[in-house]
Amino acid sequence: MSTFLLKIIRIEDSVINDTLILPFKDETDELPSDDFELYELLHNKPTGSLSSDVIDSMKRNYVGKRFRIAAYETGEFAGLPDGYEEYQDTKAGQDFHFRNYLTVIGIIKKNNASD
Repeated sequence: MSTFLLKIIRIEDSVINDTLILPFKDETDELPSDDFELYELLHNKPTGSLSSDVIDSMKRNYVGKRFRIAAYETGEFAGLPDGYEEYQDTKAGQDFHFRNYLTVIGIIKKNNASD
């Protein structure tokens, strides 16, 4: 299963010259964040498994689409901090770090072709 990312090309009226790609969490239930959510969006029903052919076909018709969204940037700490093993059994994990992501709170519908 792949996780989808958003490529940001504009914030308000400012064009982003550098590539800005962020993970996201969707609060609208309109923007899929993985292959299974995309299948459900396109076919109006969930599925328990997906073949690579189905995934490739869905992505050809979806990945790269442009959306105008209302979102805010936030983040969270992830991974295991130094000293974790003093209190809990050691387990596989990532280094302790802060990761940014977008929280999508709205999909703005296009009013005309110039949007």
